[in-house]
Amino acid sequence: MYHRIILISLTLTIGAMAHDITNIQFSPPSPASLDWDEMVTITFDYQTEATNGIRVDATPLSSMSSNYNSASTGSSVYTAAQGQAEFGFTLLSGETTIDSVIIRLLDDPTEAILFETTVTDLAFTWPKVAGGDEAPYPRCSEIRVVPHLTAIGGVFDTTIMVENFSNADQAFSLTPYGSDGAMYNSFTSHVEAGETKFYSQQDLFGPNGASWFTVNNEARVLVTVAFISTGNGSPAFSQERCVFGKKMSLTAGDWNNVFDGIAVVNLGPSPANIEVKQYDKHNQLIQSETVLSNLPSMGKGLYVLDTHFSDPSETRFVIESDQKVAILALSGSHPGSTVNFLWENHGFIHE
Repeated sequence: MYHRIILISLTLTIGAMAHDITNIQFSPPSPASLDWDEMVTITFDYQTEATNGIRVDATPLSSMSSNYNSASTGSSVYTAAQGQAEFGFTLLSGETTIDSVIIRLLDDPTEAILFETTVTDLAFTWPKVAGGDEAPYPRCSEIRVVPHLTAIGGVFDTTIMVENFSNADQAFSLTPYGSDGAMYNSFTSHVEAGETKFYSQQDLFGPNGASWFTVNNEARVLVTVAFISTGNGSPAFSQERCVFGKKMSLTAGDWNNVFDGIAVVNLGPSPANIEVKQYDKHNQLIQSETVLSNLPSMGKGLYVLDTHFSDPSETRFVIESDQKVAILALSGSHPGSTVNFLWENHGFIHE
């Protein structure tokens, strides 16, 4: 089948600066069926008059489903006024077809959008199905992480689901860590073909203060946690992840009605310092706070945004770390509410 590439472009002009993207190429070409963690590489020619250099960014979109986890290669800084740039993306979970991609030129270091174009009429499908044996489970070059377990005896309990989408019995191992980075005994078991197992947090890890956990990298299973209210409410679901970085941006809700918080796991070899910055809609810095200091390697910290910040309307928050981290952003009803709701707030990992 032949697929046309249709471009919809938007140029943002700052002063007299002009920017453009041309000659966009995809490898593999569309249409294509890909394995999890198999990259689609985009190359294109760019032109810019930005004086500090640019970064590039691409967002894969699907009109079929929004329930998928994507990852990217990140961007180099391009300092030449014109040249060729490259960017890659893949899916880690969530069966779907990517049918459009937004490609952007970003100013360095402000990350203001200088130019963007949308490529439509694409067909990149995940996962690749071969003989019925391939299934939607993450394939990660690094560790697989579930970055948050609720405190035992709190307002929410954690249920852990292990799903086997393959046609064969699968072994798996889950290794818990404390908030101080201490590693506890692993839980090892197996799940039959097509089966889903449900465990309480204490069933797997006991009452030892486990704060987060890893999934062994070779397990052909998908691990999801459900944060379930001990009172009135509804579960919040969050899948394992293997996309990490040092910078993440997110938007917040209405703090009159909900809270916004983050769980941060330090995956680096040294203690981490976590800084949160708030920007207005013109990308002007409003406030900056160091919210977690000397977070130990493999340790976890929690922070609620309205501890130091106020009025999140028409602003965005950028979380920065000097070590590679896994971040889970959660929004929910305030403590003491008659109904306890919690949900994952999907942010964007910059680098």
